[in-house]
Amino acid sequence: MTTSCNILLLKLYVTMFPCNDYAKIIIQSGVSEVIFDREKTEYRHCICSRKLLSVAGVEFRKHQPQMNQILLQFKDL
Repeated sequence: MTTSCNILLLKLYVTMFPCNDYAKIIIQSGVSEVIFDREKTEYRHCICSRKLLSVAGVEFRKHQPQMNQILLQFKDL
């Protein structure tokens, strides 16, 4: 059996905006979009990684939650 996936639709969810070293890995991996929760815009590596991702055509955006909270209930395991 042969399986495949469309790498043009790969999204990566991360807590922090990636540094330039991780941006290179993301680009090489074929990820098409990066969704992040927080970023530190004053850091130079964030500025460089934004440029790298933009030039490579990788979209990136800050996560905009549609709910204030998520409640998880763990019953008897």
